[in-house]
Amino acid sequence: MAQAVLAARLSRNPYSQVGACIVNNIMKIVGIGYNGMPRERDDYKFYWHIPRGTSTFFDCIVVPYAEINALRSRNSTDVADCTIYVTLFPCNNCAKKIIEIY
Repeated sequence: MAQAVLAARLSRNPYSQVGACIVNNIMKIVGIGYNGMPRERDDYKFYWHIPRGTSTFFDCIVVPYAEINALRSRNSTDVADCTIYVTLFPCNNCAKKIIEIY
């Protein structure tokens, strides 16, 4: 869980900083992610300051969440017996993706 908290500090999102860490059954880290832009995009050039009422809707569409980034950056194809630690409760879309992968 401490790795998820440290990963959350990497996020540049001013509204919520979320981190996720996937570990296997012998407690080795399989993947780490935070809510931020994909690897191809620069976090510094992204316009983070958007109206408060649209932040959740906007983040779901443009900015990948921590759980999705952790699943994308995993170093193992088999995550059947793994555990994911997240600093905030996953949204509905992320929960669906986690269930699909597991």
